[in-house]
Amino acid sequence: MVSFSVIVPIYNGEKYISRAVESVLSQSYPAKEIILIDDGSKDGSYKKCTELAEAHSEIRCIHKENSGVSETRNLGMSIAVSDYIVFLDCDDYLPGPNSAKRSAPAFLIASSSEVKRTGETMCLASRAGISEKSLSSPPVTFE
Repeated sequence: MVSFSVIVPIYNGEKYISRAVESVLSQSYPAKEIILIDDGSKDGSYKKCTELAEAHSEIRCIHKENSGVSETRNLGMSIAVSDYIVFLDCDDYLPGPNSAKRSAPAFLIASSSEVKRTGETMCLASRAGISEKSLSSPPVTFE
């Protein structure tokens, strides 16, 4: 079975984190791990992350000095252990399996072993499935 690491960079997102995490946990295809990375928030984000990690064994919580979303995502990729990586902003959420929305948003994810080795393999994931794309492939458009 393919596994996913969901990386959630957080900066002052205390009021959004729970909804984002619950939306991942409610998916019919479970993530192997959810990595919450607090990027030096000034609100109660880190405390909320810690509470969620204590309640769910698949959640890892990290606190670091503020350095921006790119460095925060890179940190998440460096510690992810799953086959694929999914990025989710803390103020976003995934539609539930019984959501009234018929088409869920697509996510750009990467094979973690490929990102670490070459940085060249990307995958497009949606409810229709997963397909690998090379970065040299023509751009993918979403309807």
